[in-house]
Amino acid sequence: MSKNVPIFIFAGVVAVVLLVVFLMSMTYTNQEVGLRNQATAQGKANEIIYDEVWKVLQQKAGILEKFAEDFKNVYSAIMEDRYQGEKNGPGPTFKWIQEHNPNFTPEMYKDLSVAIEAYRGKFSRVQQKLVDIKREHDNLRMMVPSKWFVGKAPELEIIIVTSTKTSATFATGKEDDINLFQKK
Repeated sequence: MSKNVPIFIFAGVVAVVLLVVFLMSMTYTNQEVGLRNQATAQGKANEIIYDEVWKVLQQKAGILEKFAEDFKNVYSAIMEDRYQGEKNGPGPTFKWIQEHNPNFTPEMYKDLSVAIEAYRGKFSRVQQKLVDIKREHDNLRMMVPSKWFVGKAPELEIIIVTSTKTSATFATGKEDDINLFQKK
């Protein structure tokens, strides 16, 4: 019986090692699949937010444009009535202007500017999240011991939306256009 004890101990140790390896394999495989699914979902979320950004900004700009057009039409009519009123005595519109002078304030531009900054920031954050998911996935594929189990998993392909100017700057490593108000 004493000869069988070392065999049982050895078999038990091998069983425990195999169980640990199996559990590690499952854990890392599940983690890799989870990151891949998270990246796919985040990519779709980025599309939704990008769509939201441009729709909101286009609609705000459209409202501003419509307001400017309407203001121009109203203001032209007011000025016309004002000068016609001077010939025939003050007209009713001119009297109203003296009490309520319509203003085209820069507040609407400020609102549009704030919206642009806020939505661009929001979009930037969701893109950064996608980059971070890729970093986690790359670490999982490349670092030991997870690399032993999921190292052959394909690299995540992510799409980062950027401008032509930014792409050119990073391709050349040069950014010489520092004057924001320079005319080209």
